[in-house]
Amino acid sequence: MILVDNIKREVKTKIIIEDISLELKQGMTVIIGDSGSGKSTLLNLIGGLDRVNQGEISLLLDGKKINIKDVEQYTGKYIGFIFQDYNLIPGLTVMENLLLMKDLSEDQITEEDIYTALEKLNVLQLADEKVDVLSGGEKQRIALVRALIKKSQIILADEPTGSLDSHHTEMVFKLLKEISSERIVVVVTHNKEMAQVYADEIVELCDGKIKSHQSLRHDERKKTEIRKINQIGKLSISNIKRLSLNNLTKYRGKFIAMMITVGLAIGLLGISAFMSNAVSVSVDKLDNTYYDMDLVTVYEQDKLSEEIATNLSETSDKEISEEFLQELEDSEMFEEIVPVSDTEFFVENGEKEVSVKQIIIDSYFENRIMTGNLEGDYIQEDDQIIIGEDLADEYYAGNGIGEQITLCDQDFEEYTYTIVGVNHISNVDGVYLTYISNNSVLQKQKESSNVYIYSQESLESDDNVCTETTSGKLMKGEASNIVYGSQPTEENEIVISVDQAREIYSSMTGEYESFTLDQLLQKDEEAMQMADKVLRQDYIMESGGMNNCKIVGIHDEDDIRIYGSEKMQATVLKNSVVAAQCYATDVSSLKNLANSEIGQNYYYESNYENRFVEVSRSTQIWKMLFTIICGISIVLAYSLIHAYLKISIHDRIYEIGILKSLGVGKKEIKKVLRFDCVMIGVSSGIVAMIVNIVASILLYEKYDLSMTSVQLNILLCVGLLIFAIIVSVISSLYQVYRAAELKPIDALKM
Repeated sequence: MILVDNIKREVKTKIIIEDISLELKQGMTVIIGDSGSGKSTLLNLIGGLDRVNQGEISLLLDGKKINIKDVEQYTGKYIGFIFQDYNLIPGLTVMENLLLMKDLSEDQITEEDIYTALEKLNVLQLADEKVDVLSGGEKQRIALVRALIKKSQIILADEPTGSLDSHHTEMVFKLLKEISSERIVVVVTHNKEMAQVYADEIVELCDGKIKSHQSLRHDERKKTEIRKINQIGKLSISNIKRLSLNNLTKYRGKFIAMMITVGLAIGLLGISAFMSNAVSVSVDKLDNTYYDMDLVTVYEQDKLSEEIATNLSETSDKEISEEFLQELEDSEMFEEIVPVSDTEFFVENGEKEVSVKQIIIDSYFENRIMTGNLEGDYIQEDDQIIIGEDLADEYYAGNGIGEQITLCDQDFEEYTYTIVGVNHISNVDGVYLTYISNNSVLQKQKESSNVYIYSQESLESDDNVCTETTSGKLMKGEASNIVYGSQPTEENEIVISVDQAREIYSSMTGEYESFTLDQLLQKDEEAMQMADKVLRQDYIMESGGMNNCKIVGIHDEDDIRIYGSEKMQATVLKNSVVAAQCYATDVSSLKNLANSEIGQNYYYESNYENRFVEVSRSTQIWKMLFTIICGISIVLAYSLIHAYLKISIHDRIYEIGILKSLGVGKKEIKKVLRFDCVMIGVSSGIVAMIVNIVASILLYEKYDLSMTSVQLNILLCVGLLIFAIIVSVISSLYQVYRAAELKPIDALKM
């Protein structure tokens, strides 16, 4: 039972309802009266859509009288409304409107229940129609179906037959009368004839007061207690999504314009962040392979005079010692030390120089190289190579992994490798580095070394002109067959080929014709005399230094190989290490390199010192510019979303009023509106991601940015999406709260 006790409702200074007291029992109570008498206002007060200024409306709930304002979710749990204005949600179909009741009823409602109710009121054929296209009478019957399927204990009907013909009017009253046997039914109507036929009680209002109160079937009615309902369902995700998409579709023009505008604003934020990262990577990530800012090349050469230092070859000619390498290893300044030679590399035909970086096969370089845009695997063996993209494009159609490649050095010594990877990232100079093991180079140089042989006589001549007599490769091991003389045994002894001996003889005598291999094999006396003349001379061998040597034999191999004694080989055939490439443990420590012991004692080249001043200046300017752009983008995105949501939520106030009148609570209203915000954030974020991805690709092509920056842009895109969602939610907080707190009746009037 509902108890209405001396209630009053006034708006500003106008009294709408005054001094009304009623007991609404099981059965049908009909409220009649002229227009403006307060009938609908009274119904809204009973249903909890509006609030009284004086008095109270209570429920008899489990034997207790409880004010409806103290009943949690009163409208949702106990009231089923049939509105004069139908209050169907525009844009949804009949079925979609009715499916909302599945979430707002204590009892489980099936689609079969809905179809049965539609059929009962002759509107089953309208199930899939948009409510916007229905006639007033059809909407009225759909509103009635919605109230009936909820199975509320209290049915409040405001002019339920106002748009119906006489046939359907009588059908509706019969139906309301039927359900009033188990429920409290309150009907507001102008149809006094139907009231007299079907009402159990008739209340007539005039100027906001009860004019008459008539009980037609007093003995048949009961003071029924309202059964307490502990919980009703919450809006399902499907219904929340349906309501949100309906709203976005309804205002799709505004939505698309906002989505593109906000997407561009947030996209600008992403582009700024991306460019800031790309520009500042040289300072913030100074230790990567793109800039090699942590690289210092150190030579075991004391500080040179300014005149000599201008020619780097004066420094790089000197081989470095094991003691010097150990000194570098002991320094805490460097994390990795790579001994390197000054070898220059070319492709096999010698026409194209290759930019080679000698590395050590270890985890340090694996981590360093593999963080870049590398296709394939890291080097695991000395005979493996990672080639630069330019080599791959020119010789292997862009790949070449698994193929063989032969490089040669400046002395035409060949180095054959198996390609295991392709480096697609250029360094700051635009060069695609090729990576090989430094050990593969140093070991090769242990097998042979270019040497130059001069006659002692030419060195002692007055004109100070040192004329090269012959040259060749000092090889490890010994000659297979000596045709004249003997194998070397002393430290300074060597054997040469027949061709080299002929060359020396010609330079000594000026005679082009001399002995041949066949003559020596046949022990020709004249040929042996010529050969003996070659062996009797004193010579100087140059290979990283000047060494006295003596030719003691001639071998029959048809090439330029020179063989020395084991001691000679040990002296000359050693690692041709001319520099140490040192990678700093901490890049910032290189600021003080010049004042360190190594910087004071040895000649060095530091990428950090060479590039830091230039890069840091430009970086700071760009970062400041991008920070300003980012700030503007954030403010712009927030303002645009806030303005759109303010308009969007305002446009939805009537829909919010409908939902509240159906019993949807504040929390559920907030969920619906927040889902809208998330949808707006996601759509704007996707536009921003597309803008950012396209921009990053164009910028990468135009400015040849680091691929590491492009890869980081993937995380940036995800960040933009999350940022768009967060901005949408934050910018809507006040609007959502304000809308959820509106009284249902106020929302329905807006």
